[in-house]
Amino acid sequence: MRAADYDVYPKTHVSFSNCTFTSSGNYFLIKNKSKSKVVYVETFGSIVTGEKVSANVEKGAGKIYVESDLLGLK
Repeated sequence: MRAADYDVYPKTHVSFSNCTFTSSGNYFLIKNKSKSKVVYVETFGSIVTGEKVSANVEKGAGKIYVESDLLGLK
């Protein structure tokens, strides 16, 4: 699939449910490297046991919309 093909594909929906984040540090849940690609990310039921956990997304040239129960990821 070529990046140009994303215009004809539907939006992408990704959900993370009931995940436990045990390691400390940064988590990159999604990296969107495709121009014009739209991704919807949802997390719910998350448990954080690691210290100084930071969840992130990287929109790149596309777009990412987030609904999340993780601190700092809104």
